[in-house]
Amino acid sequence: MPPRALQITELVSLICEYSSPCSQANLAQTCTFIAEPALDALWADQMSISDLLVSVLPENTITFTTHDRYLLMEPFCPEQGHVAVEPTDAQWDRVASYGARMKTVGVSSYLRPWSPHNVHFSRGLIGKWMEYAQRRGIGPALCPNAKYAEWNIVEPSKMAHELAFALNAGLLSLTLYISDMTDQLLPVFFSVLPAMTSSTLRRLEMDDKELEPIALVWDIWLSLMIVQCPALEYVSLSAASAESIRALASLTALHTLRLRDVINIGECDANVRSFPVLATLTVTNTELDQIIALLRMLEGHGNLTDVDFMCWPTQNDVAQQLTLMFGLVARSCNTASLSSFELRDISQVTLDGENPLYTISCQSLRPLLVFRGLQSVIIELRGHIDLDDDDVEVLAQSWPLLQHLQLAHTGFLSIHELRWPSDIPRPSPDRIRTTPRCLLSLASHCPHLATVCIPFDLSVLPKVTRGRPGGGIVQSVLGVLCVGPMMGFELESEETTTALAIFLSDVFPSLQNIYSAYALVAPARDKFDKLLKLVCALAIARQQERAWLVEHQDRSHT
Repeated sequence: MPPRALQITELVSLICEYSSPCSQANLAQTCTFIAEPALDALWADQMSISDLLVSVLPENTITFTTHDRYLLMEPFCPEQGHVAVEPTDAQWDRVASYGARMKTVGVSSYLRPWSPHNVHFSRGLIGKWMEYAQRRGIGPALCPNAKYAEWNIVEPSKMAHELAFALNAGLLSLTLYISDMTDQLLPVFFSVLPAMTSSTLRRLEMDDKELEPIALVWDIWLSLMIVQCPALEYVSLSAASAESIRALASLTALHTLRLRDVINIGECDANVRSFPVLATLTVTNTELDQIIALLRMLEGHGNLTDVDFMCWPTQNDVAQQLTLMFGLVARSCNTASLSSFELRDISQVTLDGENPLYTISCQSLRPLLVFRGLQSVIIELRGHIDLDDDDVEVLAQSWPLLQHLQLAHTGFLSIHELRWPSDIPRPSPDRIRTTPRCLLSLASHCPHLATVCIPFDLSVLPKVTRGRPGGGIVQSVLGVLCVGPMMGFELESEETTTALAIFLSDVFPSLQNIYSAYALVAPARDKFDKLLKLVCALAIARQQERAWLVEHQDRSHT
């Protein structure tokens, strides 16, 4: 009979037959020492609370009953031919052992991915766990060592008795999803918020449910929760108003703040202690004047290193508002450390003239020139950014570390897809004064630049001479070039397309994508696709030519 490999249990049994009691004790301790880290790693991030209970407890000890939009886990109710079984302490011991190893906990997600429901837990089931915990002298939390919790709350009336069972006192991160909750139940959820606090909590996130209509009610309860979590470092909220902003401003450890639907910031006291260490600020879906009010609270702090705003203007003089905002940014951000600035105007030009095009000059951007550490600048406006080649050179010299640059207005696809009313002026950008020469400035001063979006006049071509089209300037990092909302009519000329391709392939040999903001408009897409193919072909030809020259030079030397 050929030899076979022993199973681990067989090997341990064989060793024990020839071992003294002392050696057996040492072996047992060694096996435990090896198994504990493996169990810790296995259970650390794998399961939700419902998964844990379903995996460990026998089938006839628990059941699910279906409710509107959620499942309720509760003790098994005996039916005809079925017998309910009480979980034994040994089974609860396994639950407690594995629960203590879980570091990331999904409170309400369900084991089966095809189930469309979330899970809540009945008082009866939680009561059985609490009775066991009292007998064993342990705390009420099923996962007492969890550091990160995610909770999708559908029925907030269940939360009150679930809190001690689901959340532990040492929690570091809490993410609450309430997008599946009906508006009628939201006030119940708000009233429970202050109980979901922890002095150790460092990260708090709320999902993106639309809360603006009831933001003021939400704000009061949310602020009560925030003030009881003084260690918060990262906060992401789907709605915020004066009360919660006041509470957030007083947090001494808060370094990252992400907000959506911000209202009534003007009601905050001017002398409120304001975000002493805030470094990253993201505000979306918010009126521009609210963002300006928030920046006034930060004025003079000089701590911000990453700024991202997505807003819509609310006044007629948008250019003046933006100029004011850029100045406040300069006085609120760290001159040496600001690495990213993003501003997107999400409003659209309307036919009734309510949202007309506007123009901002390079002078408006000058406050941003002090940030020499900027790696990403994205400014996308409903209006036009009026720049010429000299302006772009000033920007390039001021931002030598740039990797991503976008200075463009949003495209208006409707003017190509719809019949435009004859009595309303067609929206069009002011005359574009930048030419391909501005790309030479970027290539010269921004060696790390990988993506660029700047509209330039395609009819003004660089001169192609006997020398290099770019005068010997080569930037080998740029891979993506967007020309903004340009239809590319100039590229209907073969001469223009060829001259531009020769220039681009020489200066930017690594270009992989050239496109217009009108990429969905077939004529524009086709023109720039043709240009890209020619650029890539010329770049390959140049590379092969240089390789051939190097090879023949080496041969001539030998």
